[in-house]
Amino acid sequence: MRRPNLKWAGFLLVVLALLPGRGQAQPDATGYAPPDHPSPFPLYSTRPESGMYVFGAFTYYRQNNPLQDQPIAQRGFIDADGSVTGTPGTFVGSLTSALDTGKVDGPTNYQPGFRVGLGWRWADGTTVEGYWMHWASAQSMASASLAPPFLRGGPNLADTYLSAPVYNFPSDFAGPQDDVIGADGQPHQAFGIWNAADVMTLKFTQRNEFFGVNWRVPMYETECWRTYGIIGPQFVWFWERFRWYTIDADLGGGASIADQAIYTNIVSNRMYGLNIGIGNEWYLGNGLAVSLDLQAAGMLNVVKERAKYERADKGFAPESKRARTDYTLVPELRGTANLFYYPMEGVQLKIGYDVMTFFNTVASPKPVVFDYGAMNPQYDRVFRILDGFEVGISLIF
Repeated sequence: MRRPNLKWAGFLLVVLALLPGRGQAQPDATGYAPPDHPSPFPLYSTRPESGMYVFGAFTYYRQNNPLQDQPIAQRGFIDADGSVTGTPGTFVGSLTSALDTGKVDGPTNYQPGFRVGLGWRWADGTTVEGYWMHWASAQSMASASLAPPFLRGGPNLADTYLSAPVYNFPSDFAGPQDDVIGADGQPHQAFGIWNAADVMTLKFTQRNEFFGVNWRVPMYETECWRTYGIIGPQFVWFWERFRWYTIDADLGGGASIADQAIYTNIVSNRMYGLNIGIGNEWYLGNGLAVSLDLQAAGMLNVVKERAKYERADKGFAPESKRARTDYTLVPELRGTANLFYYPMEGVQLKIGYDVMTFFNTVASPKPVVFDYGAMNPQYDRVFRILDGFEVGISLIF
């Protein structure tokens, strides 16, 4: 065990070398003796004032969903040629809402992930570390089928069909020939894969990646307190995809791959910037410490916007697509609180709570454009907030 007069110095020395994500706080020390009960692992040394450390953490984060309500499909179908009602263009059915983007806009859920990194500490207390943080994809799904609520299909089962107001598409998207029964009792075509369809599915996916390098410089310290500055480059990537899949089966229930259509809208925010901040760490005693970091960043956001209509047999029919690259400046604010525990020399355990906010990113809140011939979805500047927990361990060698 340490002698009483080395209690604070020894602890703070461990903090700066081991802290995985925030403020490796350690005062300088020389001639440091090994612990009374050495670890069988190659951790720590008799000269802990400099050296390499590694860290890893389980993360559990959530983020807001930028989607807004947008109607997609209704119950019923359009009698395009008048074979059912005698009047071309008449809508047959209740027009009850069957599917909208509100079904995939939340609630937001926490997603598991990890953060890993490698760092080096110099004798003057300066540290440099690189990290990678990744989360599992967040996905929301919703669907509508030929079975309406309470199986109430309406007159002539018109509400067993789904229709969306897609227009200006070529005949390659006409759908099956025998789609509905006409007034003459014979099969007729309800023109369009999105007209008198049988199944529609929505899926919204969000992915995130974080890479960065943090340089921490001691600014002020006492026996049980340390203030440090933080600076370094970072890369943040938000990737989102909205996918709408439509199946238009014939009267026998069969649907060839040519009778299925896919609409996708992908927004990719790739942000490159510089992060600066300040952190404070306080030793509580008995191997416990707490820290609070406040950071800000300015980033250049390279935004890839991609929207497309296509058939499921990709490459065998025309497609309509839009691809554009935008640029925005994104400010970020971040606050992190951590609780540390040091069970033995060279080992640090951490639990923390983290909040990140991003301004002026890009999303497509109402992602669908129904004009096949003029692909121009709505893209807006949006605010994003991400928060979550980390439980991690650090080892110094």
